[in-house]
Amino acid sequence: MRGGIDMMFGNNKKNIAIFASLPHAFYQSSMCNELSKLGNKKGFNVVSFCNFGAYDTSNVEYAVGERSVVDIPDFSKFDGVFLLSDCMDVPGMLETIDERLAEYPDLPVISIRRRMDNHYNVILDERHAMDVVYDHLLGYHSLKRVFYVSGTPGREDAEKRLECYRSKMDEFGIPYEEDWIFHGNFWTTMGPQMVEWLEEKGMPEAVVCANDYMAISLIQELQTRGYKIPEDVIITGFDDIDKAVINTVSLTTVRVSPYTLAQKTMEVFERILAGEKVEINNYIGGELVVRDSCGCSKRLSDDYAQMGYNMYFKYEDTVINNEVFMYFSRSSQSKKDIETIMRTAAYHNSMLGEYKDLHFVVNNSLDKKKFDDKATYKYRIKNANELEIYDVVFERGDLLPLEANDTPQRYYVMPVHFDDKLFGYACLDTGDDVAMSSVCTSFLVSVANNIERIYQEEKVRELVEREKEARIIAEKASSMKDDFLINLSHEVRTPLNTIMGFCNMLFDENLSEEGFEYLTSIRYAGNNLLRMIGDILDYCQLSAGGFKLHRKRYNSMALKEAIEHMMEMFCRGKEIVYSVSIAKDVPPKLIGDRERIEQILVNLCSNAAKYTKKGRIKASIRWQPESKDSGNLILAVMDTGIGIRKEDMEVIFDSFKQLDAARNRSNEGAGMGLAVCNMLVKTMGGTITIDSIVGKGSCFTVKIPQDIGVVGESVARRPKPNNSKHIDGVSGSKILIVDDNQMNLKVEGVLLSKYGVNVLKAMSGQEAIDILDADNSISLVFMDYMMPEMDGAEATRIIRSKGNDIPIIAVTANTISGATDIYYEAGMSDYLPKPIDIHRMEDILRKWIVGSDV
Repeated sequence: MRGGIDMMFGNNKKNIAIFASLPHAFYQSSMCNELSKLGNKKGFNVVSFCNFGAYDTSNVEYAVGERSVVDIPDFSKFDGVFLLSDCMDVPGMLETIDERLAEYPDLPVISIRRRMDNHYNVILDERHAMDVVYDHLLGYHSLKRVFYVSGTPGREDAEKRLECYRSKMDEFGIPYEEDWIFHGNFWTTMGPQMVEWLEEKGMPEAVVCANDYMAISLIQELQTRGYKIPEDVIITGFDDIDKAVINTVSLTTVRVSPYTLAQKTMEVFERILAGEKVEINNYIGGELVVRDSCGCSKRLSDDYAQMGYNMYFKYEDTVINNEVFMYFSRSSQSKKDIETIMRTAAYHNSMLGEYKDLHFVVNNSLDKKKFDDKATYKYRIKNANELEIYDVVFERGDLLPLEANDTPQRYYVMPVHFDDKLFGYACLDTGDDVAMSSVCTSFLVSVANNIERIYQEEKVRELVEREKEARIIAEKASSMKDDFLINLSHEVRTPLNTIMGFCNMLFDENLSEEGFEYLTSIRYAGNNLLRMIGDILDYCQLSAGGFKLHRKRYNSMALKEAIEHMMEMFCRGKEIVYSVSIAKDVPPKLIGDRERIEQILVNLCSNAAKYTKKGRIKASIRWQPESKDSGNLILAVMDTGIGIRKEDMEVIFDSFKQLDAARNRSNEGAGMGLAVCNMLVKTMGGTITIDSIVGKGSCFTVKIPQDIGVVGESVARRPKPNNSKHIDGVSGSKILIVDDNQMNLKVEGVLLSKYGVNVLKAMSGQEAIDILDADNSISLVFMDYMMPEMDGAEATRIIRSKGNDIPIIAVTANTISGATDIYYEAGMSDYLPKPIDIHRMEDILRKWIVGSDV
């Protein structure tokens, strides 16, 4: 592909690049217009690269150094480069531009109003420009006490203007003090500091400011404090910015004519192209503009001043900016001048609505476009309601993919960024309208912002899609994990049910002492395996956030009795004395998840027994009232074991972590018990703390919020283990057991038969339905949940659909949190986990046959 610049301009034309970071400002706006106009007359194509510098507050997202005009990739397509001074005020810009241009040693580069080493410069003769101010104040006004506000320290122009102040005061023979000089900053509002300085030194006759921004800031602060300008003090500036004209007191200042600068720059450029010898530094002078702030100019009429002031603020926030007010810089009030101003204002006023409409056109057109990440797009404003977009994508390196033209053209180009990286360029063909630089800049900002917005929205859409896909994958993975955990639980607990069931039955037989010891070891190992599996499953559920608590009424004494039963197993065969106590003030009826509280106590007691070879273990249950309806259940387990080292305190609740594991492999387990305890306690809104001394023991204290059960409610205590296997009201009942596993049927049948019940058996859900249809004398059903062909849930739904409200107990190996909701939703009355705990089975029989609430 041929270079875009060549295609646009043709080979018979010279191409000039103007870098202007703030082309909507008065000075750079005028310079861009004047240079474009002169360049076109002389047959040059002129391209103004718009960008926003460090001092542009209207578009803060563009006011960063990264969004610089030096993003332009290829200077070789140009025959000359003009640098406007303000584009070098961005921090680091001067060095960066100089570094980039060093790659093109034969390219003529002209810096306007800022001297750059190794390049041509068209700069202001600072001495001559400031001379006209001091000649006016010290000569015409004969002032003696004149103070000076200096510009940014280190800047060449600021230093030269300061030097001029000193030399002119000496030339007029006026003694001055160094503290008559205030060292300020060109771009920082320092009005209050300057006034404080003046009041401290005594108000002078006049203050000369190094630029108009500082002068206007000083005037505004002085007026705020009641001073009158110029009656109390004369103020002058430098640069003749637009606000100097429409300030409440128009500012006497020094003007550097944009036309003069443009003429001198073009003259230097043509001489360079012609091969003539040209000075590196080319100087121009300034002219004094006398206005109200020195008292020499008659004030504009009230009506005229008010019109200008109102119009300025009307246009301030529009795409027009301040360009119309450039005409106010003339102090003459002839009828012809005023008519010219009014006609210009009327013209811009009539165009204002159309210029603003352009932004809507941009919005509407760009929303429908797709942009290549190395694209450049051409725009041409045809009228207020039509924006012509050349819908051809060119490589970014071509810069300006425009058609060849027979006449010289002028263009405005703005880099477009996305995620702080150069994306491409927006290009505006302005035709031969020389009064549109403000509009062009605003228009290109709108284009750039819209392109960024489009891509931002597209990026957000991509992120949403990715998040959606990730969520689907995560949900699928979570579902697969849940299925895996359910299957794991079922596959491990089902054989354990047989092992533990037969083991429990053998305890009723007459065993030798050695046989009893063997059987005890089997049951202990089985319980450890069961608890380990439960801890792993619970930890997975707690980590995934899918764990559910089941709050219901329970008897607090049941906790004590359950722990006594478990402690007897944990300490059997060890030289450990244990005790379990419950304080008298613990409410007998509480509301909470008793099973999980019991799980916490069991894990803490198991841990204590594991790390105590001989000594004492003491478990206690206390109450800390918070109100008449609630309080904290305090669970404490103290042992005289090996204790916990200080460095281990921080990791003791980590998962799969055993303390001293490398030195002591006798402590079996997955290292999950304390991790699960900690997570359960936090899930219930409680706390767990540790006190320990190495070699003396540890004490774990748990605090869990609980509600007190309503007085008068019947909450039965769990009876002590029933060695006689007799439960009042149960003997003679008929119970149906449903399980597809023969061994499970046998174990459950033997266990139930010991209570004097009549046991019926079914190996499928359909068989169970048929039995219930034929026999309405059955009191209770133990239904295995996971069965082939028809599972327990489906069988229960069919039974319920027939109007049968018989208690159906889910016998299940799936004890994952939340699974119980599935059982209840299917219409089941309760559930009994595998392996079957004899005490839990007795509770079921009392609750659903006898009607006793446990």
